[in-house]
Amino acid sequence: MPGTNDLTDRIDHLLHQYDMNPDAFYSAILYSLHRSGPPHRPAIPPTLKLDETDLEDAIEQIAAGAFQTYAAENAAVAVAGSDSVATAARLLRIEAKPFADIVEGGRLLTVQIAGSVRVPRWQYTDALPTSLLPGLPAILTGAHKARISAQTLAGFMTLSQPALSAEAALTPRQWLMAGYPADAVLRIIEGWAHR
Repeated sequence: MPGTNDLTDRIDHLLHQYDMNPDAFYSAILYSLHRSGPPHRPAIPPTLKLDETDLEDAIEQIAAGAFQTYAAENAAVAVAGSDSVATAARLLRIEAKPFADIVEGGRLLTVQIAGSVRVPRWQYTDALPTSLLPGLPAILTGAHKARISAQTLAGFMTLSQPALSAEAALTPRQWLMAGYPADAVLRIIEGWAHR
């Protein structure tokens, strides 16, 4: 289910922020959804104990928009690290139809952020004129086979990997920009698929 890791991260963040018992927190989420959701939702289970202090705190935090605020922060970060399709096509000097063909062919990753199609910037080189990372189609194919989410892939491509070492550990992105083979990056991705 898309977005599950992101939702889990939000829950984890709120659990730590409010130093709460997970069972009480999940009960609070359930209660909050029943309280604020459409009338056809089933009745709140009788096992819910509303007298718990941390449960009441969680209910108020959720009702006050804690999830929505955290989701908005995540969306803002994601938008800041990406471009609109039009901007990406302009940077890469590719006309609309060929650009759509590249995306359709799996040679460029696009993501939905707050209802809009965006192109994560980690896929470009830093040098001018801007171009796509060498080996990007193979990386995207490997990530797809390994069922790696777009968010996880972005993190992987922009964090140093000890297995990709020149004089120092490089990010997979730096590794590819330096002209090293994509196979080394693919081996790490394939390793994830067999965990």
